[in-house]
Amino acid sequence: MDILTCNKCNVEGTHNLFVSNTFCKKCANEYKKKYYIKNIKHIQEYRLENAELLRKKAREYNYKNGGKPMSKNRNCSSFLGVYIAERVLAHVFNEVKITTYGNNGYDFICNKGNKIDVKSSCLHNWNHHSSMWHFTIRKNKVADYFLCIAFDNRNDLTPIHVWILPGIEFNYKKSVSISTSTINKWGKYAIDIDKVIKCCNVLKKETV
Repeated sequence: MDILTCNKCNVEGTHNLFVSNTFCKKCANEYKKKYYIKNIKHIQEYRLENAELLRKKAREYNYKNGGKPMSKNRNCSSFLGVYIAERVLAHVFNEVKITTYGNNGYDFICNKGNKIDVKSSCLHNWNHHSSMWHFTIRKNKVADYFLCIAFDNRNDLTPIHVWILPGIEFNYKKSVSISTSTINKWGKYAIDIDKVIKCCNVLKKETV
């Protein structure tokens, strides 16, 4: 049986320890891993530098294949969280700076400089449990606050509650669930719902 020598690390061995006549499996795997990380980094940099162009191409492709704008498509997964929730904030909060769609960690900056991540949820009815709203946090340590908007259902999109949760208290969690039976416990985080309701009524007319 022939003994091969790796051109990189000079280790000797039989064919079953090599991926070719010149590289052992260990060196080959290290090269693949290094190339993969380098390639991923290049892709991420390209996406950041060409974010608007990529979004434009995605929209054009979507429309060409019969898709609808997010603002008109209630079945779109981003309709509730992005179009409705974030536009509500732009009307309800003064002097906010909304980031680009897909920004990592937060959705807008308030006039006090706090980074706020918008979360929205419709009421879920779980078997043998109280109905609840579920907000995904994903252990986000970038945001200073999580602004959670609770809607009744996806068809009516009537806001029932709005809470603003301090990041320092909740950013270690994967998610936050608030049931209808524990509403009183969340009172200290609740904010005025009236402006949100008025704004949602306007937005719902726009999407009919």
